[in-house]
Amino acid sequence: MKFRPITVDNTLQELTQHGTAEFPMSMDEQRLAEVGCRAIRHWHYEVQIALMTQGSARFETPAGNCVLHAGEGVFLNSGVLHEAIPVDGEDGVYICVN
Repeated sequence: MKFRPITVDNTLQELTQHGTAEFPMSMDEQRLAEVGCRAIRHWHYEVQIALMTQGSARFETPAGNCVLHAGEGVFLNSGVLHEAIPVDGEDGVYICVN
């Protein structure tokens, strides 16, 4: 599975293309140890499902925070500002479906 860094514009909208017109979905492995993934506050039009596969991460949104451990997941709605932050120095890894 591929890793793609998160890049944003001046409104914090993520610039990564999630899928194509023919297949409007993407799945990536996000590694919080990688530059361009750790604590990048952003939003996108696509909904997102994130599943922690290694370590832990705190997902922060304006509505609140949740800490995920390996095997746990979260659903983020379209347009929600969010970021994933490692917990206790762990370099978490999660699968991200947009």
